[in-house]
Amino acid sequence: MSLGRVLIVEDDVVAAEDLRRGLVASGYVVVGHAADGRKAIALARVAQPDIVLMDVALEGDLDGIAAAKAMTASHDVAIVCVSASAADALVDHAMRTGADGYVVKPFQLPQILTAIKFALYQHKTRHGEASGPDAADHFADALHELQAALADESIWLDHDGVTGPMAMITAREKEVIRGLIAYRRISVVADVLGISVHTARNHLKSVFRKLDIHSQDQLLRYITRCWS
Repeated sequence: MSLGRVLIVEDDVVAAEDLRRGLVASGYVVVGHAADGRKAIALARVAQPDIVLMDVALEGDLDGIAAAKAMTASHDVAIVCVSASAADALVDHAMRTGADGYVVKPFQLPQILTAIKFALYQHKTRHGEASGPDAADHFADALHELQAALADESIWLDHDGVTGPMAMITAREKEVIRGLIAYRRISVVADVLGISVHTARNHLKSVFRKLDIHSQDQLLRYITRCWS
């Protein structure tokens, strides 16, 4: 049984083929590949994918975000936008126009797989389809994969590998974030790390300041958008 039907929209043929091989090996069915927005819309209408990996910067008169908006207007499909830019304005624009996830290039296959799982879950939740033990198990699996992805130190670098808020996260703060993904409660994280709850909370507050967020829910969304 496949994990889902995926349409790849990417104008780099080599990158698209690498993605296809990785997704097929991971249990997904790749229903097609399109190199521009209009072909992607037409192919989605025929192939009926569960999720579309949409390159934002497509050549032609229809960019990836516009193509994604057109798809979601006529099809029940989840969208993960893929871009070389992590600019807040672009991410916000993508999410407002219907994207369920956002991945920054260059990426590794585990990031794409995690992004797909979260996007499918969020899409089903938004449409009232995700409930019961199966949905909970699906979400738990996605969290587990996210925790594994965060063990890769390259995940913590920005897309240029040097600057930005993610690069300012300290080693201890990374441990606290990983702990929250794994255990969900700051008191348990403190116990596992052998530090006081007060210290663990201070580390978390520092993360919030650096990423300009204000809650654990926002932290999870930030991680899934920028690192998944």
